[in-house]
Amino acid sequence: MTRSSYTIEGSLIKLTASTGSASKSFSGATGTYNVQVYVLPENDGRPVLDLYKGSTRIHSYTYPLGTGRISSYTVSNVALTQGETLKLVGFANAGAWARVDKIVLTPVSTSSTSTTTTSRSSSAFEVANSSGTSSSGMLSTQT
Repeated sequence: MTRSSYTIEGSLIKLTASTGSASKSFSGATGTYNVQVYVLPENDGRPVLDLYKGSTRIHSYTYPLGTGRISSYTVSNVALTQGETLKLVGFANAGAWARVDKIVLTPVSTSSTSTTTTSRSSSAFEVANSSGTSSSGMLSTQT
């Protein structure tokens, strides 16, 4: 995973400046996925998080005000090709730092059936497969 102005905070990543990004090449099966992004809303601001596929912004999300409970949003039917870059670009607001917990990719249709779960803990995403084990790597395919 490549991070710019994002740092690790426990099991999350958070901005260290007014804007930053985190990106990684998609290593799963080429296909169409629902992308669920888990974020941490705060009570002191409403940051923005943009999701890019390659250089194209495919979604912009404004965090709700919250009290430290993880919430999520879903971008449906995203066509992904193996090797394509997924990138999150965060924009801080007031004292809220666009914290991200994980990304879950659920296949709608792929060349081979799989589910990809990614979380932004440590310096990479953790990937948990259906047997409950996990491995390192931002976007790996579950079996």
